[in-house]
Amino acid sequence: GLITLEGASLFLTNGAGMESFLDDVVQSLPSLPVVESSSGISLLHTEPTLHVGDEHEEEDGDNAHIWMSPQRYEQQVRNICSGISAQFPQDSALFEENAEKYIAKVEALRKEMAEKLADASGMQVILFHDSFAYFADEFGMEITATIPIEADTALNAGEIAQIIAKIKSTGIRVLFAEEQYSTELADAIARETDAKVYLLDTGVSGEDSPNAYLNAMRKNMETVRRALQETAAAKE
Repeated sequence: GLITLEGASLFLTNGAGMESFLDDVVQSLPSLPVVESSSGISLLHTEPTLHVGDEHEEEDGDNAHIWMSPQRYEQQVRNICSGISAQFPQDSALFEENAEKYIAKVEALRKEMAEKLADASGMQVILFHDSFAYFADEFGMEITATIPIEADTALNAGEIAQIIAKIKSTGIRVLFAEEQYSTELADAIARETDAKVYLLDTGVSGEDSPNAYLNAMRKNMETVRRALQETAAAKE
């Protein structure tokens, strides 16, 4: 990392703690301009232990998965554009033009998502990994429990039973897990309840395309729509 950054003109980061493992490296390069795309964006907080209902422990830092909220992601794009433009002012007009074109695409998709996911507001869900917290926040979903990926092997039988009991008592039918990680725990819980596992994509891997984010979020929209339809059908 140090060798790569020593030759860099600018270091673009997500911020909100995502690149904290590079803090020492960045501090050793005081002349390297750093742009945090999370600057000025309202952050949610990471809660690294199992939470059910209102039993919350002390918050433990910021949730870095900001881009999962299209509205916040638009601000990230603006922050990146401003940072690059400040470093390379001779090309700032081009950067700003391209940024606005891209933001227009994101905004169009955001409006479509808001319309098609209107019924998601108030839907109770359980998240396996907090990366979907921003997505749920933007579209008004109620997060009943957040289970970190690291808990897959750490949860004891009593804690798993607590989740299952919560699902049965509330009638929750939607478990959101992440495509990039194991769904073993979520699948096991689904087998013991009427809930179903739906996979969402954070866009951190997959296609190498200028439209990768848009495609991932559109796919997530369709997944949530399917969850809404299947949940409604199950209640009939």
